Amino acid sequence: MGFNKGAYYRIVELIRNSGSESAGLENAFADLIGTDPLTGVYNRRAMTERLAGEIQATMRGHPLSVGILDIDFFKKINDQFGHGKGDDVLVDFANFLTGRDHFKDVEDIGFRETDSVGRYGGEEFQIILPDTALMKAYTTMDRVREKTFDHVGVNVSGGVTSDTAAGVPLVLGERGRNVVRSYFEGDQNALKFLEKYLELSKKDPVKVKKILENVNQYLKEFPGDYELLQTEPEIFASRLVTHYADKALYVSKNNGRNMVTGFGNGFFHM
Repeated sequence: MGFNKGAYYRIVELIRNSGSESAGLENAFADLIGTDPLTGVYNRRAMTERLAGEIQATMRGHPLSVGILDIDFFKKINDQFGHGKGDDVLVDFANFLTGRDHFKDVEDIGFRETDSVGRYGGEEFQIILPDTALMKAYTTMDRVREKTFDHVGVNVSGGVTSDTAAGVPLVLGERGRNVVRSYFEGDQNALKFLEKYLELSKKDPVKVKKILENVNQYLKEFPGDYELLQTEPEIFASRLVTHYADKALYVSKNNGRNMVTGFGNGFFHM
């Protein structure tokens, strides 16, 4: 998964032995190489960059899915046992997801070497699954969810979506971005742009209109990202797909937790 834990901790140990400013140096070093200093998995910035790279691959026809897993009732662990115990749980969960340490010889857990795992924030972890369609990603996420309690002792909730469901193909091409821009700005030519896009792309009109609504809704919630749509569409797309994975996660949390929700034509779980 692109992370050399042994090398990382050897350098961290050298930093810790360097003097009183070691904590700041350690965090700065972790950020520099794109890792979370507590768990050793990728940090949020690194995951955004990796996701933008994988999104470029979707333009060559490779499917892509993105998931988020959240430890259920994590605050209760901190409140009852202290933040040290909470940190131990986060590290153990990260090791479980990546098959590291005492999980390295346990079969059928965690994710593939080609997947990327990062700490999204707090007790949330983001997973990038290249070359993986939505239903396969959902099955994988749910398998990991089921095994987490047995190996880590906590329940988790998850959300997952794909590049196509979130609207990534629509925003990567110039014609698609024209449709999104005109629709968002209320341009009277929006429907003409859409009809031309459908004619040229030969895509399902019902699905495209639904996806257009998803992208438009995202822009309404995060109008500050409108500029990114124009200047850095891959970064915009990475935020878009992560947003819908996160929304799927919150559907799981609002429906009893300890489940995975997918976002395709709508929200679903099995």
